[in-house]
Amino acid sequence: MTTQSVITRIDDSEVDANIHHFIAHYPPLANDRKSFKIAVKDGVVTVKGHVQSPNTRRYFVDRLPEIEGVTGVKTDGLFDEQTIRLDLARLLPVGVQGNVRYGLVILAGELPAGTSAETLIAQVASVPGVERVLTQFEA
Repeated sequence: MTTQSVITRIDDSEVDANIHHFIAHYPPLANDRKSFKIAVKDGVVTVKGHVQSPNTRRYFVDRLPEIEGVTGVKTDGLFDEQTIRLDLARLLPVGVQGNVRYGLVILAGELPAGTSAETLIAQVASVPGVERVLTQFEA
């Protein structure tokens, strides 16, 4: 006698609901929920956007595969603000501060002599996770 196993796939809308339930019950993710997007297709979850801390990102990425109905996870487009801040700190010259909020970077302060605002903006914009750069340099 041959036995056949039946694999029941959960509908993507139910997987999405399971993920949102998970998010609602983890306060750091619940606080960041408007700053990232989730898409589910055939059980594969794609997350893009921003969370505040590496710990929140790691917790989210590590727990997603455990959610019922999730068959795969893509999080290449999920960034955390703290890592962006650290990356910026390596680029910014003395006298320039960078504030980060969900992919938006605001550069302020005084540019050192010989520093091009355009070049600095291009360097900052190339940091993974930076979506937009604004400046408020002193004259």
